[in-house]
Amino acid sequence: MATKKRLKSSLHRARSEESKGQVLPFKGRALPFFIVFVAIVGFFNALRFGSASLDYYSVRDAVDDWELNASIPTEAEFEQTKGAINTANVLHYSNPLYIDLSGQLDEWGAISGFEETVGLKQAQANYIEATKIRPLWPVTWANLVMVKWRLQEFDEEMLDYLSRANKLGPQSVEVHILFVRMGLSLFAANHPMYAYIKDTVRERLRRGLRNPYSRDKIVSFINSTKSMSTACAWMLQEEDETAIKQLACSR
Repeated sequence: MATKKRLKSSLHRARSEESKGQVLPFKGRALPFFIVFVAIVGFFNALRFGSASLDYYSVRDAVDDWELNASIPTEAEFEQTKGAINTANVLHYSNPLYIDLSGQLDEWGAISGFEETVGLKQAQANYIEATKIRPLWPVTWANLVMVKWRLQEFDEEMLDYLSRANKLGPQSVEVHILFVRMGLSLFAANHPMYAYIKDTVRERLRRGLRNPYSRDKIVSFINSTKSMSTACAWMLQEEDETAIKQLACSR
């Protein structure tokens, strides 16, 4: 009996030693390989998105500089920024920020004479694509209004874009500036579209003059277009003391 027990014990130890030397089945090896694969993919995506971000901000800085200095880029500068934003869109596709900036560059191409009408139509297409991905962003709707304005398309679609920009961006600097510029321009031209937005234009002028980030641009536009008498008349009618003070209106 003792001999049988020792024999069973020896067989059990032998099998245990044998199992230690066996290679793990595939299921046992899959998890480590999967973890390594995910890490590699994550690393390359981080590099790809990081590179796209650098391209985006280089273009963003260039566009901001053109706007700040009211300057027109050279064709070489335009082509360089256009190539950078195209690369960003390839590296990080379906990013609404990058698509929106592509639209802005298309507008600059039209303003600069490098792409003209084709640029405006492409800008419009890019902005519409951006709204599909990020429909609640007011600036893109404001950008669509600007394209319609440049194309002289004063229609129901423009009113829809204006309504969306106004509703989604009650305190948006870009929307303040858009309504003031457009409203004063339409009023000066006696354009029928002004009648549809006149109340919103005055409200946006009031808000824009209160906002330190839009105030200087609005006052600069009013001065450059010799619209001070109109803006002051509106604010005097509204009895908005803050706006009257910011515009230095005389009673």
